[in-house]
Amino acid sequence: MKYASLLFWALITNGAMASEVDDYINEGIKLHDAGIYDKAAQKYKKALEIEPNNSLALYELTFSYMVSQNNDECIKVAKKGLSIESNLKNKFIITLGSCYSQLGETKEAIDAFEKGLAIDPTDSHLHLNIAVTLSNLQKDKEAISHLKEAIKYSNGYASPFYLIAEIYRTTNYRIPAIYFYMQYVLLEPNTKRSQDAAKKIYFLLYQGVNKKGNGDMNIALDPASPKDEGDFMTLDLALSVAAVASVKEINKSVKTDAESYTAALTSFVKISKELDDKSLVSTFTWKYAANNMIALENKDDFNTYSYILASLAGVPGATEWLNDNQVKIEKMSETIKTLVATKL
Repeated sequence: MKYASLLFWALITNGAMASEVDDYINEGIKLHDAGIYDKAAQKYKKALEIEPNNSLALYELTFSYMVSQNNDECIKVAKKGLSIESNLKNKFIITLGSCYSQLGETKEAIDAFEKGLAIDPTDSHLHLNIAVTLSNLQKDKEAISHLKEAIKYSNGYASPFYLIAEIYRTTNYRIPAIYFYMQYVLLEPNTKRSQDAAKKIYFLLYQGVNKKGNGDMNIALDPASPKDEGDFMTLDLALSVAAVASVKEINKSVKTDAESYTAALTSFVKISKELDDKSLVSTFTWKYAANNMIALENKDDFNTYSYILASLAGVPGATEWLNDNQVKIEKMSETIKTLVATKL
């Protein structure tokens, strides 16, 4: 009877301790989400005083340290987390590598990420993090290789699409950049970064299109633009011609800047849809970005989507059009849900 009583009280005590640990972790997560990282860290430490090897508390502590750039402590705690058997190993590796990267210790960061990929080569977040580190070292081709893997295994995770578009834009690969920015906004439409992506689409649309002194429009294309992932020069020209054709001064049927912008983008996607070039339609850009825009066009929804992009970019007239066309937005949203359900 005595032993049964002791066992009963041990179970009650352990349950209460576990509940207290969970409470501290949940309080810490709320503080972290509110941006109060130092107070969040205090809560996680309280949990660890009770249960020193709690993997979740250790991970959340490293995450708060990483975001607040308390890198030395992040590395120390992440290493402890990795010494404990848990299903959070790759999460610890991501925070460990990220904190090394923030310290400028890129070799250690890459080594950490590669160890994680040896455990799970399909981890999209690990591929993204190693790509960010490589991109910071101007190793763009290696970064793109990892971003492609991140995109393949993304399951709707948007960030790799944005970073690959950024690299394509800065290396003057205009068409892939536009398509991946559009794909990124499709996945993550309501953030500051989606506004940034939409503005960059707008810039790229009119890149190389200039008005001459006599009022004529001039198109300048860069013959030295990259071709190692597909020769998009034909589409480059088509995009510029579409941009010129939709300029209000030339096309008198166009009344607002938004109409000009959306007409150009929609015309460009229609041209892409009709493209009969096996070398291009087999590219990574086509498979993971262009095809989804064409799928929207096939359902007569791309023009609506182009107004979303125009509104995010701050193009005059776009928001007004969206307010007047809620039915079209709802139809487009259903098409996008279907695309997402089929993993785009």
